Amino acid sequence: MNKPTAIRYAIAAAVAMALVSLPLAGSQRVDTEETRVLRVVQEVFDYLAERDSEAMKTLFWPGAVLVSDRPGPDGDRRQGFTPVEEWAESLAGAAGDRVIERVVDPEVRIDDNIAAVWTDYTLEAGDYAADGVDAFHLVKQDGVWKIISLIYTHNPKD
Repeated sequence: MNKPTAIRYAIAAAVAMALVSLPLAGSQRVDTEETRVLRVVQEVFDYLAERDSEAMKTLFWPGAVLVSDRPGPDGDRRQGFTPVEEWAESLAGAAGDRVIERVVDPEVRIDDNIAAVWTDYTLEAGDYAADGVDAFHLVKQDGVWKIISLIYTHNPKD
């Protein structure tokens, strides 16, 4: 083997080894603004399952509100408005089965320090099941994302 060919083989082998040693795309966790926003949303569901009202309050901006849209007793849709502090406090004293809410295919939009997450969800609590849409609105202040509102539909399953 002549010297130029040997050098080409050596370079090719070095490049191949360098490529093999690189992590595959997606194999390392990338902490983006989108993942940070989704982490806050997931923590809402985690603290809901744990009924941890104090931890839940830390995720929301002071004065935040929850707005629900659900079927009324006569079949029409009714809206309810609940301050987050009141809702969070109700978690601690709630009895019954553990509430498991799961995000389904979230869509995240971010512009500077505001974000919105629109996602379908499923909810289970013992024999009770429901689904709907959650719409979270968040603001980032001092590098921390806080929820300023959660608007959701609630559709019980028979």
